[in-house]
Amino acid sequence: MIALLLATVVNEHATVTLRAPSEIEVGRPAELRVEFQVKPHWHIYWENPGDSGEEPRATWTAAPDLKFGRFEMPIPARLPAGPFTNFGYAAEDSEGKPRAIPFRVKVEAAKPELKSISLSLTYLVCKESCVPEKAELQVSVPVVAQAKPASSAVTATLPTDEMPLPIREGAGSRGEPLVSVFSITPPEGADAFADLKIPPAWSDRDISALRFFPLTTPALQASDAGQPSGTMLRVMLEGSISAQNFPGKLEGLIVDEARGDAVWVEFLKDSPFDAAAFFKTIGLAILGGLLLNLMPCVFPVVSLKILSFVREGNSEPREIRKHAYAYAVGILVSLWSLVALLLMLRSAGTLVGWGFQLQNPIFIFVMLAVFFLLGLNLLGVLEINYAGPSRLQNLMMKRGLSGSFFTGLLTTVVATPCSAPFMGVAVGSALAGTFFEAFSIFTALAIGLALPYLVLALNPKWISALPKPGRWMETLKEFLAFPLFLTSVWLFWVLAQMVEVGALIPVLGWCVAAGFFAWAYSRNVRWQGWRMWLGLSTLLLIVATALSIGTLTGSTLTARAPVAATSESEDWGRYSDERLKTELARGKTVFVDFTASWCVTCQINKRLVLTTESGNAAFQAQSVVKLRADWTKRDSEITNALSRLGRNSVPVYALYRKGSAQPVLLPEILTLDILKSALEEK
Repeated sequence: MIALLLATVVNEHATVTLRAPSEIEVGRPAELRVEFQVKPHWHIYWENPGDSGEEPRATWTAAPDLKFGRFEMPIPARLPAGPFTNFGYAAEDSEGKPRAIPFRVKVEAAKPELKSISLSLTYLVCKESCVPEKAELQVSVPVVAQAKPASSAVTATLPTDEMPLPIREGAGSRGEPLVSVFSITPPEGADAFADLKIPPAWSDRDISALRFFPLTTPALQASDAGQPSGTMLRVMLEGSISAQNFPGKLEGLIVDEARGDAVWVEFLKDSPFDAAAFFKTIGLAILGGLLLNLMPCVFPVVSLKILSFVREGNSEPREIRKHAYAYAVGILVSLWSLVALLLMLRSAGTLVGWGFQLQNPIFIFVMLAVFFLLGLNLLGVLEINYAGPSRLQNLMMKRGLSGSFFTGLLTTVVATPCSAPFMGVAVGSALAGTFFEAFSIFTALAIGLALPYLVLALNPKWISALPKPGRWMETLKEFLAFPLFLTSVWLFWVLAQMVEVGALIPVLGWCVAAGFFAWAYSRNVRWQGWRMWLGLSTLLLIVATALSIGTLTGSTLTARAPVAATSESEDWGRYSDERLKTELARGKTVFVDFTASWCVTCQINKRLVLTTESGNAAFQAQSVVKLRADWTKRDSEITNALSRLGRNSVPVYALYRKGSAQPVLLPEILTLDILKSALEEK
């Protein structure tokens, strides 16, 4: 008989048992098992719960030399729940008999000694209603250098289970999924399907018995997951999704319900290149980049570029063109770097979108510091170009090509909080497409952003029509410091939406330290007798920077909820997929505001349209449920919701009319007339 160590917790709706072998051999993987015995007629969920629910979540605590593998779950079943379909495990088997639901995890030890293994498990158990439960379990397992001959054959495994697992090793396992392709049929429309081609290794199976369980459901109807059609598994898409906007890869489990086994599969999108759609998107990207120059978040940097053109007005046309080209290259390099990083993060499984760097408080603080120092520079308080190494000279206002290149880099950085008209579709298509499509579309966006300056460079006579350089330029230069300071204030406000109030105090202290440094630096430059004060101010600035970054890093773990997402006083509810489905099931018209604190366009639309008396009256007249999806901090549920709409940036305004699952997307720039017309249209 196999000796097992176990710990059990009995909750109201489920009993959870942790089982471990009597001993573990060093360097040889052993197996732990977590068993659920659920109350009759109740159920728990798979790692993708489907349309609703929540998967079990395990946290293991043990000695550092114990390595735990993936939490392996049995083959799931579909659990219909009214209009929804969930994925999980019922308390009874197909014959109605109670059963244990076993999950497994591999563990490997590096050195012999008695090991204490603790498991903190949270799970949701449901019938008509759902109840969250928790189990804290602990066992102490001896780890031996070599197992006893009598038990060596059994120390690595546990008794066989009645509920089978998917393939665990080799081709078709989680680590080595089978590879196939899928296509969208038809490529446009509300009744589109994803056709998943059965992998050759399973081509002999009875397709009517096959079902697909996706790891995530970003755009799939779980209730239709895996309906067969010919040699394909056909899955209906949610809403109006096109082949261009659909994710390029689907991962999940194909289950043979007749044989009771399952295999992991990775489906890659197999869609022909649509030249017309591609070039249409390129055109939208150029137009969106051009309009981005008019957005308020880009103005502080654009104004400096215009000033530099004035300064270069008497230069040779060749020199002016060089500066414009350097500026365009700066925009290209920064956008290419941004999209490369974004695609790498997405390929690694991280859900990110346009403006993702502004979801990081450290990045926002760095940008706040840059704009604050640039403002001091324009006021003449921090004239770095008067002294010091050439590499530290004033990059923004320097007449060299490096100044124009740096301005292009900064233009892209400050442009990401904005989403100009036509740009949302372009960015969404870029991030959902191939590597070539993504870089082509972002290159077009960069060209549009740099286009006005390239046109000026190609027509030097237009520059000569600008006012001649003179003393007025010094006044203008100093005046332009204040838009930079306002940008710093706005970034500080964004930080206030993301972190605790206490974390903002070091940031304000940093501003004081930066001002002290600028004062000491300017004194040292003029009179060469202030080195002690300069050294002290430099040390204080370094300490203030480290303190600010450290405090912001710690504060992100306990940050309060963004104000925009919890403003119930304005009758805006917090967005969730479940809340949206519930309201639609009740026959309500729903308006979803996808927004972020760092999105300038979002805040303007909010102040001028969405939260005005006229805007509220328009919503009330049509009995509209208003939901706000705040993307200030990274949120995978909102990222997935945007992906389903074919977008990857904010603002996005989705209107779900009563009785229709297809949302109407409103323009990025809202007016009261646009809002009223959309709400009143039937």
